[in-house]
Amino acid sequence: MLMYIFYKKLIHFNIFLVTIQILVSSSSFCYNCRENRTGRHWFNSCRRMEETMFRLWAKIFRDNRMLQDTVICDASEDTRTHKVFRALDEVCSQFDLGKPIWLDANISDFKRHRKTRFLQDSFVEQVDFDYLEIQIIEED
Repeated sequence: MLMYIFYKKLIHFNIFLVTIQILVSSSSFCYNCRENRTGRHWFNSCRRMEETMFRLWAKIFRDNRMLQDTVICDASEDTRTHKVFRALDEVCSQFDLGKPIWLDANISDFKRHRKTRFLQDSFVEQVDFDYLEIQIIEED
């Protein structure tokens, strides 16, 4: 009987994980090839992704829930700094945000962890979310 209960909970947990995976990966837009993709596109390759070595993942959170996310792909030969600023500009235009101000804490977090959070203090105008998080998920 105990084994049956364990097996039943395991099946429900697996169904839950598959559902979450489908919800998270259901719609994605590749800014490298400018096409809508389904599935886990930013883990897989698109037509022009063979040469892409830089991808930045941006997420907007409110109350510990992700509201929006996007992945920016860049195949240019620019420096890492130029790629980050260009990707952040694309994120802000897609999410209809003003450009955030890089505070010292943002710079040190980004250098150390390849990831940072822009809080309300980083934006000039009022925003309706808690923070914007950017993270480099692939680079040279």
